[in-house]
Amino acid sequence: MRSIERDQIEMNQALRDIIIESSEEEIRDAVASAGGDFHALASRGRAVAERALAEIESESAQDLRKGLGALIYMLRRRDGISIEDLGAQARVDPGELTRLEDDYGFDPNPRTVYQLEKHFKLPERSLVLLSGAVKVESAVRSEAVRFAASSESIVKLSREEKHLLNRFVRFLREQTDE
Repeated sequence: MRSIERDQIEMNQALRDIIIESSEEEIRDAVASAGGDFHALASRGRAVAERALAEIESESAQDLRKGLGALIYMLRRRDGISIEDLGAQARVDPGELTRLEDDYGFDPNPRTVYQLEKHFKLPERSLVLLSGAVKVESAVRSEAVRFAASSESIVKLSREEKHLLNRFVRFLREQTDE
């Protein structure tokens, strides 16, 4: 690591430590003595924190949607139906189903989520958890990522994949029963 980068990291850590350990009055005095505006600095700090939280929430929603896409994909494979057939049977747009399975940044329509729960006879609100529409515990996010990572193949479901699918649906049922 270059000396300049190391100095910047050390300076950022020292500044963070000072801010965390200092009282509001000490921070106000320090900002004023440096010729700064405390309120402007506080506003900028809040904006940075809000952006960081929004980014974390977006990543969390994308992780959940990976699980949602993988679940719909595996349920379709289990039932041996195409996206078009699922769209017709569940009365949802096949284009939305494609995006739901492939685009983890895609925010599915609540009606689509509801129709898919009904079609696949899943526990009520289980797909709502995976859609990112509600806050969930980190265990749900972790399990969704683990499930998505294990569901990549394109052939008919193996015994192991059926077990994985059933275990994940049971997990979702437990989460919605609470």
